[in-house]
Amino acid sequence: MVAAQLLLLAALQQAPAVAPAAESVVVTPNSVELEVDGTRTFEAEVRDADGRPVEDAEIRWIVPETDVAAIDPATEEQANKLARMLGHALVEVKPVFDEPPQGLSPQILLRMRSAFGVAEAAAGQLARDTALMSRGAATLRSVLADTDVEAYPEVWAMTQNALGRNLRGLGELEQKAGYLGEALSAYRAAQTVYRRTRMPLHWALVENNCGVALWSLGRRGEGVVPVEQAIEAFRGALEVLTISRMPMAWAVTEDNLGVALRTLGVRKRDPQLLQNSVVAHQTALTTFTRSALPLHWARTQRNIGAALKSLGEIGNSQEVFEQAIVAYRLALEVYPRDSLPVEWALTNDSLGNVLAALGTRSARSSDLEDAVKAYRGALEVLTPKNLPLAWARTQRDLGNALHALAVGESGTAFIEGAVEAYRASLSVVTHAQRPLDWAETQGRLGAALSTLGDREEGAVHLEDAVAAYRAALGVYTWDEVPFHWARTQVNLG
Repeated sequence: MVAAQLLLLAALQQAPAVAPAAESVVVTPNSVELEVDGTRTFEAEVRDADGRPVEDAEIRWIVPETDVAAIDPATEEQANKLARMLGHALVEVKPVFDEPPQGLSPQILLRMRSAFGVAEAAAGQLARDTALMSRGAATLRSVLADTDVEAYPEVWAMTQNALGRNLRGLGELEQKAGYLGEALSAYRAAQTVYRRTRMPLHWALVENNCGVALWSLGRRGEGVVPVEQAIEAFRGALEVLTISRMPMAWAVTEDNLGVALRTLGVRKRDPQLLQNSVVAHQTALTTFTRSALPLHWARTQRNIGAALKSLGEIGNSQEVFEQAIVAYRLALEVYPRDSLPVEWALTNDSLGNVLAALGTRSARSSDLEDAVKAYRGALEVLTPKNLPLAWARTQRDLGNALHALAVGESGTAFIEGAVEAYRASLSVVTHAQRPLDWAETQGRLGAALSTLGDREEGAVHLEDAVAAYRAALGVYTWDEVPFHWARTQVNLG
């Protein structure tokens, strides 16, 4: 899920040494839209009270302020470029932040510190660097501690919103609910300033962010309340973020609504919710057109494919599965392997999931074999070094498909391949860093080892299966995920 865009604002102030006749400083252009890694030159002119230029006036400094409602790079390459740019910028400006120029107002100092924290957090999110994200969070918290909300409400609200986005990112990367709860609190705090009646657009952008945090919280467990609250937040935001007023933010929020509807539809096994999910994604395509925004169009096609896959699983419909396959293959037309290898690989992984689901239900080994082919293709691009979490997820998906193929074989080649794939995934996904993914993979490994143990003499594989199930139960608790806990207990026997 994503929110809106990266907004760059500039605040320019003349130093006390400027001639007394100076009344204002005019910056041209006063707003600009840039591509990732694009540049633009700004000009500044000092003017007197009558609007006439002041000759030889010295402008001592310019303070950049970064207000991130969200960052929405459409590809992994764009994210990496932006992360590198922010990293270089942090190094360049850190001396200024450590020892700011004399004579700056308290508000400007706070804006400078907040901007630095936002940049740290954004660079960390783009690079998936939790240490840098934690430093950004610490910087933003220090700004909030020093900011009087009554005196500087907008600086305070902007910083709360930035902190929320950073904490939500940490919660997703480390799979920790505490961060997600703190993120939601930060967003709600920002909305005490960004009130719907006073600043409706700011309120709506933060309300979308609230929806993303609620969805992340809901995805962790097995209930429906946080997901339903996320849907309510997205729909509230869409009452303000109209297609005529802010078409990009509107489309992003529609797309987010579709993701949340899919999650709720799966939880409730409700085909109508899943159909509504497809409609929301298709609605976003009125802005994310293939001709104008091909990368966003392709990403939305992937979301449509995911919703159709879930709908096919509930209705056991081959036709719907085939529609999902079409959506992923449309996305692959925009993601060629040679120029967008990561997106090509991730889409192949998702395509493999549809083929595997179809093959499992149809008992057609050809669909499962096509799924394995898609996963292996993705793994030619994804590596433990360049994208470790995506590589580990694809290894787990490969294990699932090989396990399904093993049902129809009398030997052990497929099931041994499944065990190997799960263990490869666990070489990257650790209990400390990704507890939920780790537990799921341990459960899958336990099932594969149990199957292997039934086909071979001796008790070694069965003992290993018991150990894997017990490891999963170290994460799956009755309080948080009762269904997963109960299923694992049954498998453990």
